[in-house]
Amino acid sequence: MAGSVGLNECCEHSVAGTDFLAFDKVESGAMDYDGGDWKENIGIGGQVAGYRDMVTPVGNVSTMLQSATLLAHLKPATVGALPAIIEKIQGGVAVTTDGSRLHEDCYIRTWKFSCAKGGVVMADYSWGALSETEKQTITTAATTQTAVPYVWHAETPTFGAADALSCQSWEVSGETGVTFETSQDAKSSSVQRLPEWAEPGLFAVKLTATVRVDPAISMIADWPSTYGFKVIATNGTGTFTIDMTGGNNVQMNKDPIQLVKGKEAVLYQIEGQIITNDLAACLITLV
Repeated sequence: MAGSVGLNECCEHSVAGTDFLAFDKVESGAMDYDGGDWKENIGIGGQVAGYRDMVTPVGNVSTMLQSATLLAHLKPATVGALPAIIEKIQGGVAVTTDGSRLHEDCYIRTWKFSCAKGGVVMADYSWGALSETEKQTITTAATTQTAVPYVWHAETPTFGAADALSCQSWEVSGETGVTFETSQDAKSSSVQRLPEWAEPGLFAVKLTATVRVDPAISMIADWPSTYGFKVIATNGTGTFTIDMTGGNNVQMNKDPIQLVKGKEAVLYQIEGQIITNDLAACLITLV
């Protein structure tokens, strides 16, 4: 029997748990598991007893940014809260009996937006879920997203006081700190090792960028200056913005000067992070 290829697949989410929307154009990803590995209890005389621990359904996708649907799920509204839940995520081979998986009660765990000279804005998401249905059948795949890319030459990355540093690439990545927990309480058959609840964690964001103009950051100062970063990207109809100029800005960590040979470009790398749980230090919108 012939197998399936990427042409037969889809990946969709349903924030409210009713209608599904296609993820932005998915370029790669997986629906997998964390934990659940085989464990052994070993005794004398070569006796071995085996068991398994908690298993968490997880997934990830690398996409080309097209829509704003998931942006509201990237961070909690307040410190100590969970980010907004995504009721359902499903993916796999469409229009094929038992060809896909369904995750329910999902929370974003990590995310990343990035762009480099000559490319488009990419959006990566990873999530965990409280439950899963194996051998799901997607009878009709959701209509794919149609928005055009946010391209490298239609964006404005700025550093500090709107400094133009001839940016070559940038990457903003975050984690929600959400963890999945369980207990020894007896549960229904076939779901006993799944997590019972999700707990909030620490919200953190990192910035990495390469530029052609020296940003003149002093890392040996008694109190190194913070740096604001902002990028605005357009695609003709929408405007995508990452604004890291609020809150306490970006706390700088590195400012290396590359030593290169011949005609290779000298690049300066910017690396920093927000203060943990500074929710005002990273605002992401698409309008």
